[in-house]
Amino acid sequence: MYCSNCGVVIANTTEICPKCGVKPFRTKAYCYSCGEKNYNKYQIECKSCGTDLNERTVSASIGVDMNASWFSALQLSLPPGLKQLMVKLKRE
Repeated sequence: MYCSNCGVVIANTTEICPKCGVKPFRTKAYCYSCGEKNYNKYQIECKSCGTDLNERTVSASIGVDMNASWFSALQLSLPPGLKQLMVKLKRE
């Protein structure tokens, strides 16, 4: 992924660009998909790769009491892949 403000390569999970300090998707100076410079701040699609420049990734934080009895019961009925996810969530 590329910073949409300065065009430097950043990880998909980057919260603030280490080069310019801007949060991803705040500007449209560069395409976040291919890194191509956009000359019009009103562009809705990258002219190089066709990526929708208005698309935004959404992240959320959910607070759950990991020791609640319903949560433990839920873990018992989950398939293995989801159990691993729940364990990861519990660690975070």
